Amino acid sequence: MHRHLSCSNGGSWHQRFDVVSYPGHLVFSGDMGSFIFRRETDMFAWFHSATIERLSADYVGQKVQAGQGKEFSPGVFRDLVNTIRDDWAECGYDDQYPEEFAEAFDEDGYAHITFKEEAHEFLRGLSVGPHEKTEWYEYNLDGYSFQFIWALRAMRWAISTYYEMREPLGVAE
Repeated sequence: MHRHLSCSNGGSWHQRFDVVSYPGHLVFSGDMGSFIFRRETDMFAWFHSATIERLSADYVGQKVQAGQGKEFSPGVFRDLVNTIRDDWAECGYDDQYPEEFAEAFDEDGYAHITFKEEAHEFLRGLSVGPHEKTEWYEYNLDGYSFQFIWALRAMRWAISTYYEMREPLGVAE
């Protein structure tokens, strides 16, 4: 199952990529990054037959052998802060310490954070009254990168196009 697809926009290097398969592996490389996936002997067939749910970033991300699909996500961080705020409000900290609670969860204090180190610093300093967030280091603040999502969509398109072009020609495997 050795295949090599080169995809580009009229020969341009902008958003150009290659999809290469060999038994048990699928390699994506291009200006959006490089990733190696491992799952089935025929990875083209696996990608082609996969449902959209099976091709979710979470599922396919588990098959990455090389390449970085995740990076710090400000959105994941903000969602975590909102969850902590809601949990602490449920415990009544907002009623017991209204001023400290409002100050701790003032969006001006964390909405601008774009780096993981800043997020960890914010979480380390998060406290209301005697309550503080001591397990800040346990949180995963990563999400799938734009490049990884783009690569997944590009591979899906390239492999689907490969099979669509083969069908009318009656090309066998």
